Amino acid sequence: MKRFESVARTPGFFRALASTVSELRNNKVDPNRLAQASASGEDLANLLVECGKNLDQTGLADTASIYSAAIDAIRAGEFPASKLPILFLDIAPLSYIEQEFILALASQSDEVMATAHARDEGTIRIFSTALNVSPTLIEAGDTPTALARLRRHVFEIAAPPAGSMDSTVNFVSAADENRECVEIARSILEAARSGVPFDRVAILLRNPDLYQPLIEDSFRRAGIPAFFTRGTRRPNPSGRALLTLLACASERLSASRFSEYLSLGQVPDLQEPHTAPDQTAWIPPQGELFPDLPPVPEERPDRPEEWDSESPIIAGTLRSPRHWERLLVDAAVIGGYDRWVRRLGGLASEFRKRIEELAAEEEPVRGRLAQDLARLENLQRFALPIVKFLDDFPPSGTWKEWLDRLEQLVKIAIRHPEPVLSVLAELRPMSNIGPVTLDEIREALSDRLTFLRSEPTDRRYGKVFVATIPEVSGLSFDIVFLPALGEDIFPKKAFEDPLLLDGQRAAVSPYLPTQDVRVRRERMLLHLAASAGQSRLWISYPRMDLAQGRARGPSFYALDVLRAMTGQIPELRALEQRAAESSQSQIGWPAPRNSAVAIDDAEYDLAVTNTVLRKAPAEVRGAGRYLMETSECLARSLRARWARWDRNWSPYDGVNFQPADTAFPVLQQHRLSGRPYSATALQHFAICPYRFVLRSIYKLQPRDQISALERLDPLTRGHLFHAVQFRLLSRLKSMDLLPIDATNQARVLEIADQVLDEVAEIYREELAPAIPRVWESEIEEVRWDLRGWIRHVVLASDNAQWKPAWFELAFGVRKSPDQDPNSTPDPIALPNGLRLRGAIDMIEEQSGQIRITDHKTGKVPSDLVEFVGKGEVLQPLLYAQAAEALLGKTAAGSRLSYCTETGGYQVIDVPVDEQSREVINKVLHIIDNSIASGFLPAAPRRDACHYCDYHLVCGPYEELRLQRKSQGKVAFLNEIREMP
Repeated sequence: MKRFESVARTPGFFRALASTVSELRNNKVDPNRLAQASASGEDLANLLVECGKNLDQTGLADTASIYSAAIDAIRAGEFPASKLPILFLDIAPLSYIEQEFILALASQSDEVMATAHARDEGTIRIFSTALNVSPTLIEAGDTPTALARLRRHVFEIAAPPAGSMDSTVNFVSAADENRECVEIARSILEAARSGVPFDRVAILLRNPDLYQPLIEDSFRRAGIPAFFTRGTRRPNPSGRALLTLLACASERLSASRFSEYLSLGQVPDLQEPHTAPDQTAWIPPQGELFPDLPPVPEERPDRPEEWDSESPIIAGTLRSPRHWERLLVDAAVIGGYDRWVRRLGGLASEFRKRIEELAAEEEPVRGRLAQDLARLENLQRFALPIVKFLDDFPPSGTWKEWLDRLEQLVKIAIRHPEPVLSVLAELRPMSNIGPVTLDEIREALSDRLTFLRSEPTDRRYGKVFVATIPEVSGLSFDIVFLPALGEDIFPKKAFEDPLLLDGQRAAVSPYLPTQDVRVRRERMLLHLAASAGQSRLWISYPRMDLAQGRARGPSFYALDVLRAMTGQIPELRALEQRAAESSQSQIGWPAPRNSAVAIDDAEYDLAVTNTVLRKAPAEVRGAGRYLMETSECLARSLRARWARWDRNWSPYDGVNFQPADTAFPVLQQHRLSGRPYSATALQHFAICPYRFVLRSIYKLQPRDQISALERLDPLTRGHLFHAVQFRLLSRLKSMDLLPIDATNQARVLEIADQVLDEVAEIYREELAPAIPRVWESEIEEVRWDLRGWIRHVVLASDNAQWKPAWFELAFGVRKSPDQDPNSTPDPIALPNGLRLRGAIDMIEEQSGQIRITDHKTGKVPSDLVEFVGKGEVLQPLLYAQAAEALLGKTAAGSRLSYCTETGGYQVIDVPVDEQSREVINKVLHIIDNSIASGFLPAAPRRDACHYCDYHLVCGPYEELRLQRKSQGKVAFLNEIREMP
């Protein structure tokens, strides 16, 4: 190609080329004449010739080939039926090959009759030439109705006579496309109540891709049966499963994509060994000759009693430990086949190790872990062969190579492969094309596999007829609905062919359509729709363009329709107002103005509510009570909302149990002496007691996501920094290089770099960073902070007085290699009754006394921390008491050490004395009393909701609601929040 070289690989080129070549073949354009017509003609001529050769070589037939074969058969006398009388009922040929086919048929029969719309001058001319007769005009009669005037005068240049609107034409507008379809359903129900059968009603669509799903939904709600000539479009789970697997392969074997595939319920039964099931049945390709695929049988969900406890798959979903998603998150499977094998194997080894470590008295835990291990093995057995298959995909290949691989993948990974195999079979003629990449394969398959269109197989009678406008030729109905007569919808904008402009078309062939022909054909669609309605035509348009967020007016077709009926073009604003008043639709409220014409219960309830809200409360008292009686869920929701905004505290305001409540004794088990808590968990109480409940008692947490790391989030950065500090300090202790001072600073910095490199490599394996350069930059920032921390430790005035002795001294947590040898798995019981668990970053020793340090990597608090920092900084004092209990030594002090440039390398000293002990005991007493009384309200401190993980649970108005509540009952919170 010469002319199209620069655009040949753009996404829209192939669709435009297919349309142009199809038109050229359907109009039997001579390639030689085409090559001489324009600068692009030579490229198009070559492509046209190559297309014909390819069809001949592959034995395929396009529309032009089928018509040509039919014409040859008719002329050769191979179609005896052509001798019979022939009626061409409203046939409108659109190409030269169709005209030639009509001429061939007409030449074989002695009795031929053709009908055409009186305004379709092109078709009349074609049949007049083919039959060599003059047309006979049949007048419609001189009826004075608006519909008759519309048919006669629409698009006429001469001014039509004056007239008025009547009941034969309805012109309405709706708020948007969805409510436009609801208004159609409402009008059909009204017509049915007046005696019009459903099968005497038609809906004609100019934009079926947009309107048909909305029609389907509206009819479902209204209970109206419908016959869709284009079939119905439903999600194709099998196709989506394959597309998800291809996305998984394209995204470096993404675990999140594989999880999405598993969630679609298309996992086949596992077989031993993992091989493709027998697929000997022939699957027909989708296309013109095989439009109807055998429907995928809807599986009846197995009842729980029918489940095989040993089966790894239930109803197409793979079993795995407490949901497969948690398992993949735990394994940190992010991408790459080797990583899949390594991480899943590592998780299995961890399960086995934990089972071996558990004592005999912990048999229930051992049993759960054993079940998890068995299910993990099921996941490995199923997933790894598929992941390996995806990993073996080539960078590119011919369509044949890809189709062979995809068919094999479908057979081993899709529960119901037939719909997908049918689509793949349709693409077999492209076998020799290539090379193409996986992303190009995905793009080509996306539209075909995302949805599955089921062709209509039942009779249309007794149902509303829903079709495109050309399909109504030769049919008539009592009532015809023509939606979408709005700007930019109907008429559609007419564009010239970008590959062969109209000037070039005229030079190539008189049969190729140009802009004038396109406009004339678009107008004929309105003529067809108007002629199909015998009694009434219902025209509508949407007032809003939701996609662009702007108002939408009627199209100029709608204006010409009104001109044909009334003799004048109405003033636009008055027209829009009249059209809106003719509809029950309202902008901003998805229900009719009159509740009596609602199409379903939801519309009725909303319509009643809208009426109630517009009247004075005294007039409508009790009008909505029926809602509370008919919907238990709504009643519960409304009562909860009222209670949350009421001044009094209630069970809807977080946790507010009474001693008689069933949950009250359960909550008592979570008192500070009843179970271990971490200092971090207790700090959430002062921020918001309900957050404390959700996080520490209910154990709710945000859903983990499986994705490659792009940047270090603050939490991950903090974990990495702490891991480096632990390894560094432990290594320095073993090398007798503590405390760090000016004499060994250079050596310590060298060791610190080595430790950081080791830990960074471990985290790189765990997190699989998506962008190596960004990861390396983040690690260098950590290195800068680490060096700055060491420098400030050396410069500290009291550094030489204290010697670091214990690091990551843990208590009440599971054993880990990154803990001090003196750690204990048992929680520490403090004198105030609290059972504490956690890990102390560093403990220093001097003359039998100890000093506790908690390392921080964030920002320094804006308010001064003296003891507990308004109840939000409990670690210094709690860790001091824990260290005293664990080591049997007196704590001289506790510190918060901000180890990064973000925190300015500041150190906050918290005294450990009688006053501080009294303060921390007071805080713990308040928390324990709150749990004991069963009152842990949703009472956040100022701005606490902005960054809360439970914002979706409570909603955005908790701080506002708290201001309306009685403050006396939450005085204990104010007391904590005032502590220094």
